[in-house]
Amino acid sequence: MPAELLQRLIAPYENLSSDYVIPAGNRNYRLQYSHVYSQRLHSMRAQLEALARQRWPSLPLRRISEIVTGERCIVVGTLFKDMPLKPSILSEIGEDQQVEPPPVPECCVSDKDRLILEDDLQRIQLVGDIAKERLVTGIVLAVLGKEPDEARGRFQVEEHLFAQPAPQPQWPPLEPEPEQDIWLAVVSGLHLGDPAEDVLRLRLLVQRLTCSLIPSDSMRQSAASVVRLLIAGNSLAKSTQDQESHSRALYLSKKAAVTSAAGVSRLDSLLSELAASIPVDLMPGEFDPSGYFLPQQPLHHCMLPQSGRYSSLNLVTNPYRFRLADWHILATSGQTVKDVKKFSNIGDPLDLMEGTLRWRHLAPTAPDTLGCFPFYESDPLLLDFSPHLYIAGNQASFGHRLVKDAAGQETLLVSVPAFADTGECALVGLRSRRVRRLLLSAEGFHGAGGRADAEVPMDTD
Repeated sequence: MPAELLQRLIAPYENLSSDYVIPAGNRNYRLQYSHVYSQRLHSMRAQLEALARQRWPSLPLRRISEIVTGERCIVVGTLFKDMPLKPSILSEIGEDQQVEPPPVPECCVSDKDRLILEDDLQRIQLVGDIAKERLVTGIVLAVLGKEPDEARGRFQVEEHLFAQPAPQPQWPPLEPEPEQDIWLAVVSGLHLGDPAEDVLRLRLLVQRLTCSLIPSDSMRQSAASVVRLLIAGNSLAKSTQDQESHSRALYLSKKAAVTSAAGVSRLDSLLSELAASIPVDLMPGEFDPSGYFLPQQPLHHCMLPQSGRYSSLNLVTNPYRFRLADWHILATSGQTVKDVKKFSNIGDPLDLMEGTLRWRHLAPTAPDTLGCFPFYESDPLLLDFSPHLYIAGNQASFGHRLVKDAAGQETLLVSVPAFADTGECALVGLRSRRVRRLLLSAEGFHGAGGRADAEVPMDTD
């Protein structure tokens, strides 16, 4: 079948990210961050107290200030993890003053870490049966235990529990062997503007997704069944950012600005090719010209004069929630997952993603070690729904897993590495619920096991 006669399949789509959009007039940076933690605890306290009463009906619920020494009780609060290796503001000030800061470890976990539980009025150190190395600051939970007579100021934990899983919309019907599947393509970490940018690999990606210059009819038909492309952050390379330029005079920063402008121009050109053939959702990431605070706001259309003309290009937030072919999908550009990894001993990106679902918060470590807006009335990063598909971009490795929560609800987790590093992107079948890993290299298109565009069987354990 000639390539020009192929028509791309389509699927119904809806952007559900209105909660992540912060209008410019509502960005009040004078508010205290204590409101973030207060709102988080207030939003989850009632549910946790109800769950605790069901699980331990004979024991009293106490605020930290009401704990009676020697009495077994239940306390609800927010975790704070005291970590000696955690970066401090003094290091950042030293960096601004060109003083050599101490090296920051990739993982800040140590034997000297302490877990502290806080509520509206008081705090107390947690000891006992609680895995501090697998928990991070900002998690809201209920703990059962007591303050011993011989160790006042410490709460001896016997058990703990997290909030009930958020409700999930009904899954679309499963077609194990569909006559023709439709696919969502996910890529992250293009790193445009990097001196070591692999132009050939990017050309292969464009050709694969736009059905151009593909040798076989079957591969062209497969490419035409990709209904949408999600670019999950870090479209620009880290090298396009220059930390010193923030403190230099403007006339001394012109050369650094050229690098960033060239990267944006490359992105605009790439998006023009893609958006001419396929709907594209572009999320900002850590290195992209968007704000530092979460939720990151969409890139401004004025930076993309060519591709911005296409209605098929959708500039979206990070995190990003949308519905595609009746799948409710949640995606992040990866900062939330990597920050939790830095302050725990959980190494697998899929385990980290599952943890954020269990804790019902996309970014529990914000605002302690991850920037976010100083929310006052509500916290949009709290999870009020369980997605069918949860995507994290810019991770250390490709992976996928179907997980089941305490309520029996299933979520498909997909972690996607930086395309510039691995040449990998993910394809998710929206009818079959299958996941494929597509590897693009100078030799052509490859899938798992070395077969062309081979399918990676989904782990259902």
